[in-house]
Amino acid sequence: NYTMFALSKNDYLTVRNEVWNDPQGERTGVKTLYSSHTLGWSHNFNAVMQLRPEIGFYHSYNARAFDLGATRNLVMVGFDFTVRF
Repeated sequence: NYTMFALSKNDYLTVRNEVWNDPQGERTGVKTLYSSHTLGWSHNFNAVMQLRPEIGFYHSYNARAFDLGATRNLVMVGFDFTVRF
């Protein structure tokens, strides 16, 4: 699911939850069930420029899929800056 909540005319809070299965490891390289939960913020400076930072928690259920096989959990922080043309 991908849900956005308007905080103001230019700001949105984004909540994303996902569950996916990679039973043969073809997409991720590790055979397991995954879930992720992400919280983000979108700020539109104007009609052309947008900043979107986010933080997400990822979990693999049946195997240690992250950090070269050391852990089942991953916290990822990222952002993108979009310029529309």
